[in-house]
Amino acid sequence: FECAGPNGAVLALPHGAHLQKLTNLASMERYAVKYAQRWYKCIRETRGCKLQNGSLLLVTGCEKARSWG
Repeated sequence: FECAGPNGAVLALPHGAHLQKLTNLASMERYAVKYAQRWYKCIRETRGCKLQNGSLLLVTGCEKARSWG
């Protein structure tokens, strides 16, 4: 493995991985617009976190692996 940048990492997956991605992003965008204010309120008031506007991320995919090395 080789890294050309000043920082980097390598994840070796001996059994590979499975990628899952949300395909209908427009539907998720509408959902996020509808509920974003509630999410921020819950995080700030219920969870007590100091989350700034614009710092909430919506995950639309993941990679799953049964093991890593």
